[in-house]
Amino acid sequence: MIMNKFFNTFKNKKNNDNNILNSNEKPQDEIKTINNENVITKNQESENDSEEKQIKSFDKYKILLDEQLNKEQNDAATWEGNHVLVLAGAGCGKTKTIIARAQFLIEYMTSAEKVQILTFTRKSASEIVERVKNKLGEKANNLRASTFHTWCMSLIRKAPDLFGCKGFTVIDRDDQLTIFRLARSSSKKSKNPLIPRPGDLCDIYSYGRNVGCSLKKSIEFKSPESIDEFDEISKIVRNYEEKKELRKYLDYDDILDVVATQFNNYPEILNWISSNYTDLLIDEFQDTNPLQWKLINPLVNKLKLFCVGDDAQSIYGFRGADFQSIHKFNEKVPDSSVLKLSLNYRSTQEILDLSNWLLGKSHLKYNKKLISNRGKGILPTVETFTNEWEEASWIVENLKEHREEGEKWDENMILCRTGFSARAVEGALIESKIPYVFIGGRKLFETAHVKDVLSALRIIANPQDDLGWMRYLLLWGGVGDKTASTAIDQITKNDSLDQSIEILKRHPKISLESLEILKQGSLAETTEECFKICVDGLYKVLENKYKNKNWEQRIKDFDVIQRLSQTTTSILEFLEAYILEPIYLTEALPKGNEDDVVTVITIHSAKGAECKRCYVLNVSPGGYPITRSMNSGESIEEERRVLYVAMTRAKDELIITRSGNFSSASSSSKIQIEDKKYERYFLSDIKDKLFKNNDHRLLNNDNLTDGSFSRSFPKPSTKIDLE
Repeated sequence: MIMNKFFNTFKNKKNNDNNILNSNEKPQDEIKTINNENVITKNQESENDSEEKQIKSFDKYKILLDEQLNKEQNDAATWEGNHVLVLAGAGCGKTKTIIARAQFLIEYMTSAEKVQILTFTRKSASEIVERVKNKLGEKANNLRASTFHTWCMSLIRKAPDLFGCKGFTVIDRDDQLTIFRLARSSSKKSKNPLIPRPGDLCDIYSYGRNVGCSLKKSIEFKSPESIDEFDEISKIVRNYEEKKELRKYLDYDDILDVVATQFNNYPEILNWISSNYTDLLIDEFQDTNPLQWKLINPLVNKLKLFCVGDDAQSIYGFRGADFQSIHKFNEKVPDSSVLKLSLNYRSTQEILDLSNWLLGKSHLKYNKKLISNRGKGILPTVETFTNEWEEASWIVENLKEHREEGEKWDENMILCRTGFSARAVEGALIESKIPYVFIGGRKLFETAHVKDVLSALRIIANPQDDLGWMRYLLLWGGVGDKTASTAIDQITKNDSLDQSIEILKRHPKISLESLEILKQGSLAETTEECFKICVDGLYKVLENKYKNKNWEQRIKDFDVIQRLSQTTTSILEFLEAYILEPIYLTEALPKGNEDDVVTVITIHSAKGAECKRCYVLNVSPGGYPITRSMNSGESIEEERRVLYVAMTRAKDELIITRSGNFSSASSSSKIQIEDKKYERYFLSDIKDKLFKNNDHRLLNNDNLTDGSFSRSFPKPSTKIDLE
């Protein structure tokens, strides 16, 4: 299979360096050589320590008193069995429970450095660690929480020879697109519209890697119209993989795959892992995919798993997430138990009643009916409008009314299906001068001006990074694609930056100024100093490039990034940290400096978020479920879960808005897929007792003649969604 070819490089690599396996001071496990192979044996002293912990007395309900957990949460946090899945609904305290679990383990069962927590976002990882440290103080100093990719990358950097990745550079999606674009352009069929575009090629390739299917099956799922061009697409993918291998690049999926492959192939590596960890805590387990399970599975017999998830919040099927991972947990993990959390602490019962109704319409058996700990509240409302501009204008006026009543802006959250679907409401917010932040678009380290500066740091960290060279050289006047490519061909065989600079000094079109910046940056003692040198050196070039594209806002981002650079010890560590997990600007701002703003957020970015009042935007036919999902019952059910996630963000007030014509049969009729019928529109037969219906189309028809809702609002422009 083409997608596995790249990893033949790693399969046969054995570790011959005892120092790598023995790099951690705790525990000092013995490494014996048997038949010329390194084998790790457990240190007897650590076994004695474990025995001591077992006889240590403790009160299970001490955590209940300290953390104010309910009995279900407490039973989960103090579980003494082998493996456990905690199945919890929205707002039932999943994060609180996993924090209590970490606290329990550190207090009574093991040490902090032996607990590894895996999450899906940097933000949730840091929140969990911070809250545990606030409770336990110095005991929790060595607790680590990471995303899957960050954890795997830390293992690779700690022992690169073990994973066959010494000297490799991590590339992001933009880099992948560049390589795919070059590979596609070299194809004899590059003009053929059936050959997927670079972004689609990247998605096809990644999906196959994550679900563990062949390239052909991935094409059939992601781009079925292109299946007749399978042979040509295979050549493009092979070209991409050869480029990665030649330049020693690791893409996003490689990081998991090479670690998982070595876990499965070499027991001694697993022994090394088990000597460092006793417990693995996994948050949002419903979002794991087969590639992540390939990573986890070998650890089942080595570590104790504590997984937390909600099958009703599985919304990443398009990225390969396996919805059935929760339902098959007992099959996949022997000697495991499933515990449930059912009491909701976030929302009022009226909001939960509507959410329960939505899940209850599914063919899937969630066996989930959330009960509110808070009791009764106000009915959700469904506000219906003629078009999206009228919808946006009403939301703005509603926000103003609550503001006049003394409420803060940050008590409001607007949830949208995609960034594009929020364009009208963003325009209305701008026109009304209501402060807001958009979460869900491009992230800080994915913006063009930031990537321009980072290209210099990439070259300094790895002089063979031809993608970094290409972006950097193209910043300077007089240098085009051909000139840059010719120059790069001359230097990328050199391991030394100094040698490359000396060669480029003789190139007639390469400015000496551009090379001097790299020279000075390479002499910097810290990442912060290096970044500052590069920003200062490139300032005039970037100012000219972005003078008509929000330059004044863009330069403020550099201050934020410079502050972030203080947290890493090397340029490579800095680049990898934020390439693997790009952050929104709001995540990077110092705590306590957040503005009082309305949050506009995509639903896929809102997992774990909550707010007093939530507006779920444009819940209209063709949007829920989205039109492109209509050929698959599985996709329709994921769309149902997307809407469920949106609804369950609301604490006190849920406002669903929609626009268009709802009288047509298409919005209320069913669609037949195999032997089951599915709704064309989720809210077509909503029960009257569950909501209050406010139809503004009749009320505001007279106002439409003055064009108040038909005009174009100003183009949305936010602090973080810069291009």
